[in-house]
Amino acid sequence: CRSVPYAVLMEAALQPCGWLAAYMGSALKSEKPLHFRNLGGHGIPHREVSPDSGTLRVRTRLSHVSEVTDMIIEHFDFEISNHDGLVYDGSTYFGFFTRNALERQEGIREAAKKAFTPAPDQMAHGRAAVFTDEAPLTPADPGCDPSPALALPARALRMIDRIDLFIPDGGPAGLGFVRGSKDIDPQEWFFKAHFYQDPVCPGSLGIESFLQLLKFVARERWPQLAESHRFALATGKSHRWTYRGQILPQNRTVTVEAVVSQVTESPHPALHANGCLMVDGLTIYCMEDFGI
Repeated sequence: CRSVPYAVLMEAALQPCGWLAAYMGSALKSEKPLHFRNLGGHGIPHREVSPDSGTLRVRTRLSHVSEVTDMIIEHFDFEISNHDGLVYDGSTYFGFFTRNALERQEGIREAAKKAFTPAPDQMAHGRAAVFTDEAPLTPADPGCDPSPALALPARALRMIDRIDLFIPDGGPAGLGFVRGSKDIDPQEWFFKAHFYQDPVCPGSLGIESFLQLLKFVARERWPQLAESHRFALATGKSHRWTYRGQILPQNRTVTVEAVVSQVTESPHPALHANGCLMVDGLTIYCMEDFGI
């Protein structure tokens, strides 16, 4: 695939926000140790990032700040551009929290209430699948297994272990429903990399798991395109994410669900979907209008 994964593009947009927050000394306003977490945002991808895209430049602007005791919420606007123009832009917001505040995670209650529940007759003709590990197995692995053009990520970036339930005509619109899951390994590379002395799975990888569900649906819907097409992030349409919790090394299982909301057959086959991510049964992420 000659397109930068969405998780990498998202981190390119969000990490300068973290740098700016640190530069302003935000975490020094409290006597207690504070932890930095992204809480949500929206963005519009305008073009792909390929090996020929050259240098990406990110512009970040703090738009407003609110403070209540030891909790600080900061809002940012961001733009990513290259020599061809705008690549990705949007807004996002982060919070500084004490450890006690993070431990009281309650999840997204309204998302859990709105989640789609397949009917028994739909469950009866649902399907499941288990993925095999293909190289590269880690980001540092030099190996690379051959794969078709329309391939799911190798083990290094694959964020779902299995498809627990796929209903081709599921969901309110009858366009598809899929549920996948991942067993949490406390030794995985992203816990060691994010954050220093504060291991937590990056939210961008949670969204990556959601997009991988869409890729599975696309492969099932258009099997004839496996060798002639490749995956790319849908452009020109706003998407939104909300985080109200975290995935920690001591958690056991991540479950992700996607409900397909729109299907386009031509000129380029595309899917858009909404969904949620749960850790050990608690809904902590909500994704809206993402597409491939």
